[in-house]
Amino acid sequence: MAWRCSGSSNRELIDNLQKGHIFSSHRVRDAMIAVDRGDFAPHGPYLDQPQGIGWNATISAPHMHASALEYLKDHLVEGACALDVGSGSGYLTTCMARMGDGRLGYPIDRKYDAIHVGAAAENVPAALIDQLAEGGRMLIPVGRENGDQVFLQIDKRNNQLTETVIERVIYVPLTSKAHQLSRYDY
Repeated sequence: MAWRCSGSSNRELIDNLQKGHIFSSHRVRDAMIAVDRGDFAPHGPYLDQPQGIGWNATISAPHMHASALEYLKDHLVEGACALDVGSGSGYLTTCMARMGDGRLGYPIDRKYDAIHVGAAAENVPAALIDQLAEGGRMLIPVGRENGDQVFLQIDKRNNQLTETVIERVIYVPLTSKAHQLSRYDY
């Protein structure tokens, strides 16, 4: 049903994502209703497809944001520490914040309960695994640029990692700022 959930408004988009069984949690629904995608994507914000936001960056398709929030919902709670790598427009980060309470900041030595990576890495970065808390969950697209990629869920329990392939995906590559800007047409 993904890619067929477009709407003419934020609410219609969210309704269609829920009807399409992309998510079921009321917390995901509430967060996505409260954060209007139109404030983050300049063109076609309610289309269920990735949108360019400039500088060779994209905002992911709404079904991928809804799916990520659904898979992370039990890790996005009051007191949790979350990281959104490659946040692009900031839309998903804003939704994640609405599902938790970060007003008091976070201790610098704290590990992350939830990590979302919004661009594909060729391999899972060891530095991110090191920063994942015990009992934490990471979602990351893994694979080569313009090649096969999978959306991977990594859970850390008893210092053991469990990897689950959620689905095949196509994401922009996770790159350095210099590499990203070198591909930009001025």
